[in-house]
Amino acid sequence: MYWVGSILALALGYLALREIRHDPQRINGKGMAKAGILLGWLGVATLFLAIIAGAYIWKNDQNHETHPPGASTSLAPST
Repeated sequence: MYWVGSILALALGYLALREIRHDPQRINGKGMAKAGILLGWLGVATLFLAIIAGAYIWKNDQNHETHPPGASTSLAPST
């Protein structure tokens, strides 16, 4: 659920900046909008890195399960 907040921060931050640009005299909060955008992109980047790391760990785990170290591939018993 972490990524939902990041996407909302991006969307609402960009919407707020658009409204501030439209009527800068009436609406304040440009710094907060920029902070929301920055934190949103940081969250999206963290999610992206977590997916990459998870895929890497899952792939390595699959490789270790199919070929355990020291396992013999021949069917003949070793003497």
